[in-house]
Amino acid sequence: MSDVKKLVSTGFHLNDHSIRKEDLALVSLRIALKSFFETYAIFRGRIFTVASSAGKKKVDDHPLPYAESYAECIVHFQHFAELVCKHFLRLDHVLLADVAVEKYDILHKLLHRKKLDADDEAPVKSIEFSEALKRIKALVSKDQLKGSKGLKFFIKYNSALIELNNLRNRIWHRGLYTLDYPTLDVFIGEHILPFVAEVISHKEYKSKEHIWKYRPLECGADPFKEIINHFQSENYNLKKLCYLKELGRAAYSTERPFALMKDNPTGFTKIFTKRKITRAERIAEAEAKRNFHDVEACPVCGAKSLIIYDQTEIEHDLDDEPIDSYNYVYSIKCELCSLSLDSELGNASEFNLHKIKDYFSVTSHL
Repeated sequence: MSDVKKLVSTGFHLNDHSIRKEDLALVSLRIALKSFFETYAIFRGRIFTVASSAGKKKVDDHPLPYAESYAECIVHFQHFAELVCKHFLRLDHVLLADVAVEKYDILHKLLHRKKLDADDEAPVKSIEFSEALKRIKALVSKDQLKGSKGLKFFIKYNSALIELNNLRNRIWHRGLYTLDYPTLDVFIGEHILPFVAEVISHKEYKSKEHIWKYRPLECGADPFKEIINHFQSENYNLKKLCYLKELGRAAYSTERPFALMKDNPTGFTKIFTKRKITRAERIAEAEAKRNFHDVEACPVCGAKSLIIYDQTEIEHDLDDEPIDSYNYVYSIKCELCSLSLDSELGNASEFNLHKIKDYFSVTSHL
């Protein structure tokens, strides 16, 4: 059997590579956003069964996949906030985010910002997030922390961050406690995403969108910003949030090769991504042709692999004579990025998302 201590000592420090230790916060942010966006897909086709459950304990309405996405969302948003908070404390001094160290040789290294080896790091413990929040709030309030003027958002969103930490602890330590679907929308969209927006606009994180964010959508809409704007200017609209979250989920899809569309790579990457696009477009064309559906360019990935699912209905009178015939679009799905929307949500123009086409329509033929 392998020696456990030796086994775990073979890792490496992130700050020795392309992603630095402080950038791990942005990796957690990426996971948190993906998990949040995925919550609508879990309820696709029956989203309104949970629309009236806000504030009520309706366990049967929220299946295990929702609980999984919820847990990932809360845990990783909390992890993002904790790492960011401690990073700004350490920018002033490394010991502001650590528990007092009793080994004085290690303390000396920390005081003089010397690099610690694996054995040195073992006894060094970070403070709890709740304590980090107290420290940064107190220091920023008195303008004592380095860069305090640009960190006022820790005071502005202090209550939200405390509750985020409580929700994380109720998952981590006391069994899975979940917010219902609409309440999660409001908590994240109204309280957490605005905090995230202020963090990522700070000079420490401003140039690092490539770590946490999806590539630009073909239609030009930005789900992250649209959700924040929605809660700042409108009352909560369940359907609009569903629409925006599905755009965000598809934008994060691993089946969306923007490397080819935006970055113009060469070599194997170009060949591989071209094949994926060609295959998706071929599948979409074959599927549409078989059932007489249309295919259009996807508003998320831009590939011509968005199938427009429509159906024709004929109304008859009492004598079984046709009196009306109409065609309606009930669903759209992209074979490349997996964008999938149903008529239950309505059209984009109903939500002032004018960069996206209205796909759901009814056309009478008589």
